[in-house]
Amino acid sequence: MLVDVRLDPSRMQQMVYCLALLLLSGLIWASGLAWILCIVLIGILLGISGWLNRSAVIHRIDAVWQGDSQTWYWQNKQGKRYSGELIAVRYLGAVIHLTLITSTTIANQQRFYVPIWRDQVNEQQWRCLKVLHVLNDSQQNWF
Repeated sequence: MLVDVRLDPSRMQQMVYCLALLLLSGLIWASGLAWILCIVLIGILLGISGWLNRSAVIHRIDAVWQGDSQTWYWQNKQGKRYSGELIAVRYLGAVIHLTLITSTTIANQQRFYVPIWRDQVNEQQWRCLKVLHVLNDSQQNWF
């Protein structure tokens, strides 16, 4: 069973991030600080979240596929392709988190973290990713 996943933009991820932003803004507003300080802190929070959102879209990974049992490939939004190996798979309910590392020299290894939200893939791909998690988890827990 080889994994071949094309990732669509996630509405669920945006909704979770917006709810977290609203929660943090509400906590700042209800903190009892002076209202001008609350406005400044909420403005800084909105600025940072906007900057992170723009930079995440630029570096977003659009496709992940498995070449064989050891080799994985992934491609970012600009079309640049990487190869490496899968280090970890974490299942978090609505998200499966892949940790990939490039297969260059040890000094130049780079880690890539790929969150795959449930609404980014179809049912069959989601099932394959859940099986991958179970297989990866069983190989790492021998005792």
